[in-house]
Amino acid sequence: MYSNVHGVEINFYLNKVIVDSNFETSVMGLHAIGDGASVTRRLMQASSNGISVARHILEEYKIKVLKISPFLS
Repeated sequence: MYSNVHGVEINFYLNKVIVDSNFETSVMGLHAIGDGASVTRRLMQASSNGISVARHILEEYKIKVLKISPFLS
């Protein structure tokens, strides 16, 4: 006896969030990064995007960070 299994594919990459060059949305202070911004599809890209946006936020608000990680230099 055979049965057919059907599933629905949901492709979230078709939804695009409008962001500026710093990945800030039209809501001031709200940044969409990684898969949430529909611009990355790989873990490394999403991680790099998050670090880039975090650096921008730190610079924008003039927040000093202790350099305890080589990734924050």
